[in-house]
Formats: sequence, structure tokens, C-alpha cells
Amino acid sequence: MGLCSCQPSFIPIKLFSSNLRFISLFQHTLCSFFITSHLLERSVSHCEGLGSSSLLSVRQKTSTMFFALGGPLSQFPQAWREGHRQAAKDFRTRWRRCGSWFLIAFWLGILVFILVELVYTNMNQGLLLANNGACLPDRSFGVDPNEFRYFSSSAFFQITLGFGNMDFTQAKAIDVVWDILVGRGGQALIAYISWRTFANYVTTSMEVAPITFKTYRTIFLPNGSLLVATLHMIRDFTTRHGLHSKIAMCFMVFTMVFTLAFPSFASAMTGYNGNVKPFVLATDGNYVPFDSFHYAYYVIYDGWRVDKGGEYIVADPGGLSQPTFSSEYPSWIFTNCTVTLEFQNECAVPFAVSDYVRNYGLNGEAANSSTFLGHNLGPPVLNITAFQLPWTLNNRLAYTREVPNKNLRRWAYGNNTYTFDDLQQRGKCQAVLDYQWGFSLIQLFIMVIIFFFWTVGIFVMWLTSQSTMKTRGRNDVAGENKAILELSDAIRDQLGEISKEEGVSTLTESVINDRLQKDLRGGSISYSAPLLSNGEVAQKRSFLIWAKDNKWLVSFMFLFIATTAVCGVFVPFVGFFLVILSLDLIIAVAMGSTRKSRWVFFFWSFVIFGVVPTIALLPLYMGD
Repeated sequence: MGLCSCQPSFIPIKLFSSNLRFISLFQHTLCSFFITSHLLERSVSHCEGLGSSSLLSVRQKTSTMFFALGGPLSQFPQAWREGHRQAAKDFRTRWRRCGSWFLIAFWLGILVFILVELVYTNMNQGLLLANNGACLPDRSFGVDPNEFRYFSSSAFFQITLGFGNMDFTQAKAIDVVWDILVGRGGQALIAYISWRTFANYVTTSMEVAPITFKTYRTIFLPNGSLLVATLHMIRDFTTRHGLHSKIAMCFMVFTMVFTLAFPSFASAMTGYNGNVKPFVLATDGNYVPFDSFHYAYYVIYDGWRVDKGGEYIVADPGGLSQPTFSSEYPSWIFTNCTVTLEFQNECAVPFAVSDYVRNYGLNGEAANSSTFLGHNLGPPVLNITAFQLPWTLNNRLAYTREVPNKNLRRWAYGNNTYTFDDLQQRGKCQAVLDYQWGFSLIQLFIMVIIFFFWTVGIFVMWLTSQSTMKTRGRNDVAGENKAILELSDAIRDQLGEISKEEGVSTLTESVINDRLQKDLRGGSISYSAPLLSNGEVAQKRSFLIWAKDNKWLVSFMFLFIATTAVCGVFVPFVGFFLVILSLDLIIAVAMGSTRKSRWVFFFWSFVIFGVVPTIALLPLYMGD
């Protein structure tokens, strides 16, 4: 059986229908294991440098592995013990590497997942907002939710993704905790990660080209105002000594600005509002909840002939809690009449009118005898008009049809009808006693995009610096103490050349600063190691070598990100197994150094992240 044929079998289980979901769940898990086994074998072969000419050697090596790979079962215990010994050794030496890859992949997956969710929300805003009623996210009243736009200038500072029913104290507490933990804590974490990465990258750059004293102090001895440091770095990069990569310089400046503005941005994109509910000023002068209105479809002008009074309005029996407008007739209108028996009494008249109109027409023009709900009527037929025919009702679930003209729609309350414009003018959203807390969708969208590019940029810069340092044999980066010594030595040496007569120790702070800026143009500091004229080329080459050696690991990481984002939104059931598959591959390839240890890591990660969640979800899929 090929990989593509790994799908749930259609087993006759009429007597065991409650087990169908569990069988499907188990088969998906089993399929994930064998598909992953195939990918892992290919990745391991690549990592060990085995070509097609070594296929026989691969089969001989894998003969001591799981019997699923074709090896004899009698050798399994020995291979199992040896694999665990190798895995234990790899875990002690490579857990940081695996953890870094896992955290980066998981973080990027979360960011892409949020982006997809926000795009999905914007694309389906009419449906999502219709479920929330006529009160739009900006707290205005709107019968047609499709008229609201998340990506509009007026919605930039509005809390358009709010949730909860809290009192003021709870909403305020959440907002304060967010500003402290996420705003300030996030700024500290961004700064820590960024400056650690910058230090590694600038170390490699100083072997190619010198940097100014202020740039060195900003990277290795960060203290003082970040705003001033950012301005000084921009000046030094543009007019004095820059790094050998212009992209790296732009990214570093961008990161510093992002770090500086993050607390304000994090606070601005969140907030709390009072919850509101929609009301409409009825013709009797009272405000009525909007959900008290119903769609009006027909009017029987001579309803007295069938014991319905004078002008009898035939309205929606209450299938929708919020009768907002849609360019399509709501698919849930009358569905209560066709799915359950609870509303059969309320649905009798709408069905009867629909059948009557289909048989005898509208406006009472036919001079024929007719029958309506057991009433035998003489000519003419009932005088019935329709505001907008939704569909032919025949006690079966109906489908939607487009109704683009808002003016043809009518709403009923009491014995009166209201047009779209009537409701729009009479409606308003009134505050209630509780609050909601949430986000501005636009600002959250922008923040997630910035976070995504910052994460990718930091990751690439870190990989580039690590591979370059490994290529050049450097494994040390200046910390606070070493940076102080290096900077002081460089300043003393360069000032001594222009202040031989006065002596450096006798100079005042202002004089030193003037000579550094004017005479030395910010100074220059580099490492005493021979400068590499082709440093940028060597750096690119080392990064390409690293990317080639870790091709499968990078591929599995992007597979994890894609499946987490897309499948988690659109196909959550299948997406769960695809996420587990890619997660197992990342752990196995990143942690294991040999074939056997990779298989051990894959097996246990499959058990922990695949089998255990499947068993935990068993009651959910078995129940109903």
C-alpha cells in the first residue's frame, strides 16, 4: 500500500456506530506514524550523506531497527537498548538545539495561525457579525453588518475583537496586567533576545570592518536611553562606520525602534468597553430589543376571511435571534420548522401561505374558489402580497437566494412593518452594566506581522552569526566585563595618539567627547584578528552550507508552521495529525545524531504527542 492510500477504511460498523469516530481517529494516528516513518528515513539518509549507491548499506543499517522497517524481530531488543543509550547521550548534549528549533517553530506557527484567523475573520465578517446582532464592533447600530469594515481608519483604535461579560474591576485588572506583563515584560524579552543576537552578529562583522565606539557600547554595554542610542546608531551607520551588511544595519535599527515602541503599541491595541445591546424605537414610542423584530414575508389583507383579523402579517416564526440584513436570505429562516417538531404550531401558517401562493398566486387576482388551513373560500382568492419571496416552502430544508435590494425587505413588530431605512434611523446601541476586553483587529494584525518578520530576521541573523563563527573558529563573544576592557583600551590607544602632550588621564569628559566625535569621528574598534576581505562572501557561503546540511530540519519546521496555521483553522481534525507528524520529525532530526537515536526520539515523541492526546480525546469522539 502506498503512502497516498493511507485513509480510514469504510468498515461495516452499523452495530458499532458509536465507535466510528474512534476508529477514524486511531487510523489517522496510525497513518501519521507510517507517513512520518517514510519521511524520517529519507531525512536520515540525507543527513548521513547516503546517496543512491549506498541503498544496500542503508537497508543493512536499518535491519536492526523496528520490524516495520524490515529488520528481523529477534534483533529488536538489542537495537532498542542501543538506540536508547544513544538517545540518552544525544539528549544531554543536544537538548538546547532541539528546544531552540521547537520554540522557534512553535512561535512562528502561533503567529501564522493568528494571521490566518484574522484574515478569515475579515473575509467572513458579515456572517460573524450577524451572529453578534446589530451592534457593530465600533458600538454603532447597523442592520447590515456587511457595511462594517475591520480594516478602516475609523476602526483603527476601536476594540473590534472584544469578549467577555465582566464588571469594571475585572476589565481594568486585565488591562493593567496586560500592560505590565506583555507591554513591559515583552519589551524586556525582545531586548534581551535581540541584543544577544546583535552581539554575535556584530562580533563577526568586527572581523571584517570596524565599528564606532558608540555602536560598540550600544550593542555590548547597553545602558541609558534607547531612543538616543538608536539615533546615534543611525548616524554612525550612515555617516561613519557601518556593518558589512546593509540589510543587517536596517534590521538592527528597525528592531531598536520596535523595542522602544512596543509597550505603547501593546497598550494601544487593547482596551475595554462597555457592552451594548441593540434597541429600536417602535412606532408606539418605546424602545424595543432588536431581537423582538421578525422578518416579514407576506401580508394577508383580507385575513378576516380565515380568522386572522384584518391585515395579517406573516413573519418569520423566530428562527433567528438577531434578524440582521444579509445579501442572501438567512439560511436558518424556517429551518426550525423543518428540523424539529418544537415549532410546528408556529410554522403552520408560513407553510400554508407559501403553498397557497404557489397554487393561487398573489394579489387576489384569480376569481377561483380556494382552500386555506381548512377554510373553504369562495371567489376571489385571498389578497396576499409578498415583500420578497424567499423560496418555495414545502416542509423541506430550503437554500438561500440572493436578495441584493434592501428596500424590498420588511421587518415586523406587533402589527406594523418597518423598512431597512426605518430600522437604521430608529435603532441605537445602548450600554449595559458589564464590560468587554479585547483588541483592535487592525493593530493586532500589524503587530503580528511585525513580530513575524522580527522573529525571522533574528533567527536568520543568529544562524548566520553562529555558522560564521563556527567557520572562523571563534566561540567567544564579549560580555560586559570584556567589553569594558576592549572599549577602554581602544579609546585610550586612539586618544593617546592625538593627546600625547596632555595625557589621556588629564582630559575632562567634555574634551574627550569632543575629540572622539570631531577628531576621531566616533572612533573605530575591531578585533586584532586579521580582517577578512571576503568576510561577507564567507558568511554567505557558511550559511548556505548550514542550510544545505539542515535541509530536512528546515523543511520540517516550515511544515509544522504551515499545518499549525492552515489546518488548525480550516481542517482542525486532520490538521491535528499533520501538526503531530511535523512535530515528531523536528524533535527526531534536531535531537538525534544517529539513525537509531532518531528513531527512538521519534517513537517517544509520537507516543507523547500523538498517542496520549488521542487517548485523552477518546471520550470526546466516542460520546454524543
